[in-house]
Amino acid sequence: MEGRHSQVVADSQVRMEVDYEQGGQRDSVMEDEDEEDEDYELEEDIDDQHTSEQTNAVAQGWKFRSKSWREFVPIQVDGEVTQGECKNCSAVISARRGHGTSGLRNHLQRCKARAKVAEALNQTNASLMTPDGVSHVWKWDPDVARKMLLRMVVLHEFPLSIVEYDGFRKFVSSLNPSFHMITRKTFRNDIKKDFDEYKKSLKELFGAANSRISLTMDLWTSNQTIGYMVITAHFINDCWKLEKRIIKFNTLETPHTRLSMFNMVLKCIRELNLEDKFFSITLDNASNNFRMVKMLRENLFARNMIMGKGKMFHQRCVAHILNLVCQVGIDYLDPVLTNIRESAKFIRVTANRKEAFADIFTQEGISCEKSLCLDVPTRWNSTFTMINIALRYRRAFDALERQDPQYTYAPSATEWDEEKAICKLLRVFYEATKVISGSKYPTTNLYFHQMWQAKEALDKEASREGSPFPEMIKPMQKKLDKYRKLSWFALSIPVILDPRFKFTYLEIRFPQVLGSSVVTKLARVKEIFKELFEEYAKLNHSETTQTQQGGDDLDMEMESNDPLLDWDRHISSRISSTHVGSSELDAY
Repeated sequence: MEGRHSQVVADSQVRMEVDYEQGGQRDSVMEDEDEEDEDYELEEDIDDQHTSEQTNAVAQGWKFRSKSWREFVPIQVDGEVTQGECKNCSAVISARRGHGTSGLRNHLQRCKARAKVAEALNQTNASLMTPDGVSHVWKWDPDVARKMLLRMVVLHEFPLSIVEYDGFRKFVSSLNPSFHMITRKTFRNDIKKDFDEYKKSLKELFGAANSRISLTMDLWTSNQTIGYMVITAHFINDCWKLEKRIIKFNTLETPHTRLSMFNMVLKCIRELNLEDKFFSITLDNASNNFRMVKMLRENLFARNMIMGKGKMFHQRCVAHILNLVCQVGIDYLDPVLTNIRESAKFIRVTANRKEAFADIFTQEGISCEKSLCLDVPTRWNSTFTMINIALRYRRAFDALERQDPQYTYAPSATEWDEEKAICKLLRVFYEATKVISGSKYPTTNLYFHQMWQAKEALDKEASREGSPFPEMIKPMQKKLDKYRKLSWFALSIPVILDPRFKFTYLEIRFPQVLGSSVVTKLARVKEIFKELFEEYAKLNHSETTQTQQGGDDLDMEMESNDPLLDWDRHISSRISSTHVGSSELDAY
């Protein structure tokens, strides 16, 4: 009934706006242009201007000529319209064929709900001005208002009981007295209905998708010790745009066992009919995640619902790998970072010290919009941010040491040099994490390159004479090498699919890290890539074609600090040849 009332108010408002703009009241146009008793007739075509509530009657071939029907919902009995339900107050009025519509018109003249809407509109100027001075016609739509109310409560996590607060009800009534405020129970039902509609739209969206769908999953425990799981689906739409949708956000009972996670993930993809479109899942490197993925892969493989025999199914989160590598190094830096942390605490402890420090760095001519911050032990990037900002205030710290005898935490010149070197090294990981954490562009093809840059940065620092923290570099190299060996295959396939690099790039890079096993692993990558290609070709009912591939010499500008410099040189010096009679895959 509440939903019907909302539509009633909307329809009445639109009609009354037109009447008022013509300079008259609604009652002055109440007289129908056609006073005949025959107010409807059979018609083959359905008039698009009928409201949605008239759909059933129109589907039978009825056309309503009386304007009164604009504010009534036709009620049929045995295929004949016998009554009309008022959209304003839900009253049912007799309207049999042959008896005319005078009863409908009379009701509209005395309908109190309709009069209430008319009064609200009379008190509101229909021609409003936007902040930029543009005039527009104001249209009151209760359905939109109700959806915006729902969005506000959900977005800002307000209690559902807010709709029953006396102050909130009076506030809404002051804005528009015609808005019918709902109860908490009805509001809860609205949220569930909206959730179900969104879930249904997701099923339709995924059902129509032509691409495979990959998932990312994350788990964490809140400060209330409640476990949460979120699953996000990633896919390519028909316009070749990367899209993502959150398909599961739920609490997870402790302990987070492989079985509980497996059941939740499998239930989620079954509810959305994703099993036959599921390609891969990306998780962090927890041991339970690995066991859960193994169970899931075996389940899907047994039912022939996974591509490439599941060899590409499990993707390790590279951002998490970089986090683990950096966290190992940060543990060795505590003695070096002590003075930086204590300096930030000293300044941030009182407002007077903050103001005094602000005066100092202004006198020193330091321009920095970012304030000093403290790092979080579990987030290495916060340590990088703390050091990076502190380095900008170095002169201010030195001046503070001279002016305030209570400040005894000023880093020495040697410590500043060490922190600068640390910041330079961590910046490589920081920028790599930003690149691979993007959500609006593909990132899988970037994993190999970002991991390679991290490797080179560590190797360079390890070989540098006089490195201030060699004991930090070795465990970082060991950790990175561990995960590189575990994920080398998953990192390789996307590189081949990148037309800028293809398989030749792996032939250049693999010998630098794989040693004597390079030939075997390159052959393995090529074999599995071929199997994957043939599986997709068969799936799409396509055949490999004879192609002719040629190329022109590349003219590239070389930069000495470009991490891909050796690759560019290789491409520039390579003489392109024409492959006649090769398959599409071989030509690529």
